Amino acid sequence: MATNDFKPFATGAGANVTAQAEWASLPTLFTGFQSGKASSAQVNKAIRQASFISAALAQYVANKTGQNVLDDGDMAGFIAKLVSGLGKDFQPTDATLTNLSGKSVAGLLSYLGFQEGNDWVKMPSGLIIQRGTFGYNPGIIEQNVTLQRAFTSNNYGVTMTWSDRNFDGTSTSPAPASVAIVATSKKPTGFRAWQNGAGGYNVDYIAVGY
Repeated sequence: MATNDFKPFATGAGANVTAQAEWASLPTLFTGFQSGKASSAQVNKAIRQASFISAALAQYVANKTGQNVLDDGDMAGFIAKLVSGLGKDFQPTDATLTNLSGKSVAGLLSYLGFQEGNDWVKMPSGLIIQRGTFGYNPGIIEQNVTLQRAFTSNNYGVTMTWSDRNFDGTSTSPAPASVAIVATSKKPTGFRAWQNGAGGYNVDYIAVGY
């Protein structure tokens, strides 16, 4: 266990110190002890108040750093140990905290690398997730789709599903058509989508990539 040379004074049971209520109203607090004989209880109280705090602070430093806190007059050395001890419990100010200070939620997300736009989000890793909707008019089997945000390459994935279909309501709802991407059409900015039905419906999609 680390050594702490700083000890509290007059902390034992029945110590000869002035009572707190009397000490708090003592004129000596403002003027200090004047010439003549001082009350030992008052002197002990003054020493105890100062030594109690210094001993407690020194013990905190010793506990946190595991280093000896010696009564050697080395103020710079003690301050270094104090800063090290505080660092065990409190995050020291650094460039990161300075950059985060005072930022709004949007500013914090931007600093962390999150971005967002109309129907897309970008993660700190660079992963982009986006969504969209497009439609096939009756008789149309292929449709060009422009992405909300361009990817960096053609190496992204797209999932498509039926969104809705218009029909007159007097007949049975038509079965879903198959939908797929024309593989050779994929570009960072978009793709060409194919379907094998009669058209007249919309498709929702989610695209994921970098």
